[in-house]
Amino acid sequence: MSVKKILAISFISLFLFGTAVLFAQQPATSTETKERSVEELYLTNPSVRLAYEVSKADNRDDKLLALVQIQSLLDEGLKGEDERAIATILGNLASEGTTVIIRDRGRVVNNYPDVRWMACRSLSYVKTEEGKKKATDVLIVVLQQDNDYLVKTNAIYSLGIIGLNENNTTSRAIASAVEFQDYSAPNDALAMSAIVAIERLMDSDDGVTDGVSMRAMIKIQQGTYAKEVKDRAREVLDKLRQQTN
Repeated sequence: MSVKKILAISFISLFLFGTAVLFAQQPATSTETKERSVEELYLTNPSVRLAYEVSKADNRDDKLLALVQIQSLLDEGLKGEDERAIATILGNLASEGTTVIIRDRGRVVNNYPDVRWMACRSLSYVKTEEGKKKATDVLIVVLQQDNDYLVKTNAIYSLGIIGLNENNTTSRAIASAVEFQDYSAPNDALAMSAIVAIERLMDSDDGVTDGVSMRAMIKIQQGTYAKEVKDRAREVLDKLRQQTN
């Protein structure tokens, strides 16, 4: 890690401590509360609030720094409402250059695929039910709107780790991503992440009960993928058939 980044992280740690003390010493009055925006009310945890402020910076390095801070918060553990806020922040970072667009003279200047895929991967670390539900919603949107295979691969990976599949919403989104990329540019990493994620969802409390996932496994099995990818697709396809029979 560069000296610049180490100093920046140290600055954040000191700023966090100072912010926490300030918040503890200055409780908001009812009048102040009324004047605060919904955004401010939502980010009541000073650590989360700081991560949000850093994530709003215009440059890529600060956004990567925000991801480091967010990962630290997730590793330490957060309560449900704070983790939901973090998932929202990560959702914004996962949309840099796709749905969150900044232009300069007509040119998109915030297209940061590395920020997007790292944000998707960080969402796999949420632990609370509130955080998982929000993270799942965010990642499904990413699958629908991002065309970068590495971003999609990490979004699918995280959806499999989180393991929520109410009404087959998650498995359908993953299957759709497989079918879309199968036509445009088959990718072994994306296909394998989809296979593993579908298998994880099958073993979750919600399970997988739709035929769309089965169709996606068939497409992988019959597609121009590496042998090990096609073999794994065949294994998961057999499990899906057993579950639906």
